[in-house]
Amino acid sequence: MSRYLLAGIKIAYEYTCELFGESYSEDKVAKILRNQLYQASIADKKDKECVDYKIIKQYASLPVKASIELKNSIKPILDTLQPKARHVIILHDSADHKMICEVFLCFMDFMSFTICVSEDAIKYLGDKGVRICVVLEDEQLIDM
Repeated sequence: MSRYLLAGIKIAYEYTCELFGESYSEDKVAKILRNQLYQASIADKKDKECVDYKIIKQYASLPVKASIELKNSIKPILDTLQPKARHVIILHDSADHKMICEVFLCFMDFMSFTICVSEDAIKYLGDKGVRICVVLEDEQLIDM
């Protein structure tokens, strides 16, 4: 399970770094995620257990019911795009002001992740409260 969640963590971490740059790389959660990704890369070379699942499960999970509902609510809108949307990443503020990254690969529930990428969403999202990136079938990116 931890290896599977690492895929979601890697996507969420890299996307968040791309958006917020150096300021995000100093975030407490960013440091934890980066360390777990690094530990996994070392362990893979030594054929050892890749990460501490106790740490991973604090920040990463399979999508919860609210995440699936979010995906289902935006899918009809994204279906109108040409070329079609292939993947979607949504950064949003949670009720307790953590920044959550929802990763929906191919819109399949079993290939989706919910990752906490920061404990301070307001610092990064401000009043906007949400950032969306859509990857189209022809590899174009739409950032909203």
